[in-house]
Amino acid sequence: MQSAASNSMLNYSVQDITDGWMAFLKVLASNYGLKFVIGERVPPATDGKTIYLPALPMVLTADDLDLFKGDGFHEIGHIIYSNIPFFQAFAKQHGNFGRFLLNALDDVFMERKQAANERQAGYYLRRSAQVMFERKQFRDGSASPAEAVGCYSLCFLSAQVWSEYVPPLEVVTANFNKHFGEHADTVREHLDDVLLSEFPSVQSTDHAGAL
Repeated sequence: MQSAASNSMLNYSVQDITDGWMAFLKVLASNYGLKFVIGERVPPATDGKTIYLPALPMVLTADDLDLFKGDGFHEIGHIIYSNIPFFQAFAKQHGNFGRFLLNALDDVFMERKQAANERQAGYYLRRSAQVMFERKQFRDGSASPAEAVGCYSLCFLSAQVWSEYVPPLEVVTANFNKHFGEHADTVREHLDDVLLSEFPSVQSTDHAGAL
């Protein structure tokens, strides 16, 4: 079944759609003084000056465009609100799990700030989360206990304010429970307490690192 958003795209030509997202990028580049590189890296990333986004598919839907715009706003949010040098040093010091967990906490902090200051950003960040879940393109915590902790933390905190994260949280929680077995409820209870009590004080990447 196609979504209403997908159906609405049937009224536009491929050229109209292509022109639309190119205009979107030009506006973002002008507003924020950034450079966009399309198709060079997957997944989306930024080094603090340049934003790398995957190429759009030849047959484009509204969901593809929403995901693309959400990726754009997400990476812009990191440039504006995240402390990228701190993140890089933290990852080097604490390894893959430290990097993944900090990225999860920083994503929540950064996207809330981005959404609060840019209404359009909030819409596309929420839509892209929904599209990723529907397409099963999100990390669901099934790969390892470390991934489960990071994914759970992101989805648990995000679901407090954005309903789009409630279905992903259910999937991640199920995988979390598989990894931790009989101890899962106790571990999650303690993790919930820490996140709910400490995350409200996170106002920067550095604060997220301390948490």
